[in-house]
Amino acid sequence: MFKRCLCLLMALCLALPLCLAGCGTAEQMGSGLAVPDGMVDATPTGSRFAFFVPSGWSVESSTGVLQATVSVYSSMNVTAAAFPSDRSLEEYWLASADEIKAKFKDDFKLDETAGKTLMDGAAALRYKYSGTYYTEAFYHQDMYMTRKDGYIYVLTYTASADEYESYAEEVNSIVENFRFLSPTESTPTPPVTDTEGAPEGMHNIAVADYNAYRFYVPTSWTVDMQTGITSAYVSADDRSSVSLSCYYPSNASITSIETYWDALQKSYKALYTDYAVTDKPEEGEEPVKIAGLDGARYVFVGKNGGVSYRVIQVFFIRGSYIYTFTYTATEAAYESHLDEAHRIMEAIAF
Repeated sequence: MFKRCLCLLMALCLALPLCLAGCGTAEQMGSGLAVPDGMVDATPTGSRFAFFVPSGWSVESSTGVLQATVSVYSSMNVTAAAFPSDRSLEEYWLASADEIKAKFKDDFKLDETAGKTLMDGAAALRYKYSGTYYTEAFYHQDMYMTRKDGYIYVLTYTASADEYESYAEEVNSIVENFRFLSPTESTPTPPVTDTEGAPEGMHNIAVADYNAYRFYVPTSWTVDMQTGITSAYVSADDRSSVSLSCYYPSNASITSIETYWDALQKSYKALYTDYAVTDKPEEGEEPVKIAGLDGARYVFVGKNGGVSYRVIQVFFIRGSYIYTFTYTATEAAYESHLDEAHRIMEAIAF
C-alpha cells in the first residue's frame, strides 16, 4: 500500500500541481459504450471521456483524478484528467516541464523518440521521461495528452523500473481505447458569472453538482481550472493564487490534520529548496474558522526555479474529507494580496 500511495503521489505531483484535485461527487456509472474485450468500464458519470481499464484492476477517484492500478501492492498506476485550457499541447508541456524536472535528481532523462500520436483519432503528444525521484527510487513516466473543444485531456503512466515494461501492453490498451464523450449537464464546467450570495466584487468559481462548496474570488482575478483544482490567480503578470482542494484519507496512517500535514512534508521538501515552516498551530491556540469549522493554519517558505515563495495552507475537516485552502505568492507579492486571501478564505461556504 505504501508503494502504491507513494507512486500515486508522485504521479499527481508530476502531472498536476502539488495540491490534489477538488472533491467530486461522481460515482462510476459507465460510459454507455461497448466495453473492449478483457476490460471494464471505469468512466465516472458526467465525464468528458471514457476510461476503460483491464479487468481486475483497481480504480479510485476520491482525489478528483481517476487513478487505476493493477494491485495495491504495485508501484504502477495510470491517472486520467480533463481540464479547460486555451493552451496548445506544446504550451502545456513547456509550462510543466521545468516543474517536472525539478522533482527528479540529476539523472532525469527525456526520451526524444516519443512524439506525435493519436487519441480517439485526435492529434496527441506523448512524452516519456525517467529518473531518480526524491525517495531514491527510479521511475519511468509516460504522459499522453490531447485536446478538444477547449479541454486538455491527460493520461499519465507511472511505474518503477522493475514494473515499467511489464504493464506497457495494458497501458497501451487504455490509451488506444480512450474515447471522447459528449458533455452532459453534469459535466463540470467552471462558471464565470455566478455572483449569487457572493461578497461584493466577488464571484463563485466552484462547479455546481461537482463541488460541495462555493469558492468566491475577486471578479478581476483569472479563474484557473485547467488542473482540475478550484483555483484562481491575480493576473498574467502576478501569479499570486488561491485554491481549494480536498482529500479522502484512504491511507490508514492519516487520522488527523496533523498526520496529513506530516505526510505532505516529503513532497514539499522535494518541490521547494530552502524549505522551512515558519508558522504552525501551537497547543492551546484558538483554531482558525472556515465555514464554521475548526481549521489548522500552516505557513512555509521555499524556492522553486530560483524564485522565493511564501505559502499559507489552512486545513479543515468536513465529513470524511480533509479540505485545504492554499494561498501562494512570491515573497515580493505576498503582503500585497494577504488581505484578499483572508477575505476569500472567510467567504468559503458549503
